[in-house]
Amino acid sequence: MSAPRLSKEKAGDTSARTLPCLPDDLSYGMGHHLAFHKKPDALRGGLMADECDGTSKPEKQRERVSWSGYFAPPQAFSWDQGQVDGDADLRSQLSDAIEEHVLDELVSNHGRVDRERSQARSQALQGLHTILLSALLESRPDVFRSLVDRLSASAIPILEICENLIMPMVAELGRRWSSDTESFVTIAVAMSRLQRLVTELTIARQSRFSTNPPRTALFARMPENEHTIGLAVISACFAENGWGVAGGADLQAGDRANSLLHDIPCHLFGLSVGCGCDMDSVKDVMDEARQSTRRDPLCICIGGPGLRGREGEFLALGADFEASDLRQSLKMADSLVH
Repeated sequence: MSAPRLSKEKAGDTSARTLPCLPDDLSYGMGHHLAFHKKPDALRGGLMADECDGTSKPEKQRERVSWSGYFAPPQAFSWDQGQVDGDADLRSQLSDAIEEHVLDELVSNHGRVDRERSQARSQALQGLHTILLSALLESRPDVFRSLVDRLSASAIPILEICENLIMPMVAELGRRWSSDTESFVTIAVAMSRLQRLVTELTIARQSRFSTNPPRTALFARMPENEHTIGLAVISACFAENGWGVAGGADLQAGDRANSLLHDIPCHLFGLSVGCGCDMDSVKDVMDEARQSTRRDPLCICIGGPGLRGREGEFLALGADFEASDLRQSLKMADSLVH
């Protein structure tokens, strides 16, 4: 639908007026204009837009939604496509025009602001890499505690913290282990501290999670997979995204996991596999999970270090999707589980 334009019945002044600025979160990047034209004899009793903007100053460098004219009774205007009969019809068409053209632009620009803020948060988190690495590799509990408290109290989503700080730190510790820059003991202790950070962050944010989640996920790992931080990370991200979460880094696939699948109406079963995992064993775990659950169908996701280089193989075994990326995993789960 194209925006209806209002035209004057008679020639008159079309000087622009400015409405009060929208809140910064919404007005950022706004440059949309709605063209209204006033009828000279309709000004009496109309509310001038600049009269309600006590803070508007021409020198302010801020984009605004501009209106040329005043608010006036509907009968003071005529539509280009013909005179509209009745105030209700006029209001309806005007509402449709605003909904289609103004709100769409508000959403578009608001999304751009969110992306820019996300980029700024990413840069801030990346600036903490050196500090966190030092706190993990050295015995500096004061620095570690300060980081945990700072991140817990922040408004930065756990997903962004994991993407921009936790997972890059896991990769850095892995590189240091591979290059013999650090000893096995040092890396093991650092990984333990990093997982503790994720756990404490999750606990601190629990009050922000849904108290009655509509969907539940159970996460477990294959017995031979000792890389547990990935499960801690994905559990935290799912909880923040509105899921109920059970299991996690301490739960191995097997009898206990199957009992939980039977007792809890789980929508998703996430299984973390280690490097060199036996595919037949993974297939057995998936089959047992589907036999144990009372929910049909049960969505199964495969992730973990054993996924690298074997993408697609677990789908052939019957998995619904493979979790090679945090954000993509959340999107896939949301699309498959309703």
